[in-house]
Amino acid sequence: MGISTSNKPDTIPFLEVRFSEIPPQLRVLIRKIEDLEVLGTLLVQTVTIQSMEAFTSVASQYVASNGLELADGEQSFRTGEDELD
Repeated sequence: MGISTSNKPDTIPFLEVRFSEIPPQLRVLIRKIEDLEVLGTLLVQTVTIQSMEAFTSVASQYVASNGLELADGEQSFRTGEDELD
C-alpha cells in the first residue's frame, strides 16, 4: 500500500516563507522523499536551521544515505563548502 501524497508533510511552503528562493533541484529532491519520518524531520529543520545551504546539506545527506538519485540532467546539491581546493 503506497503513501498518499496528501498525507506527506510539505516542507516547501515553509522553506519559501523562511528563505524565499528555493532551488528547483531541492524541490525535486524533497518530492522524491517518501519516508514520513524523514519528511517530518526536514519540516522541523525548516524552522530551526540557520541557512538554505545548511538545509540543502541535510537533505543531500538523506539522499546519499538512502540511495535516492537525481534524474538525468538534475544537478547535485553539494555546496562549495564540501569541495576540496
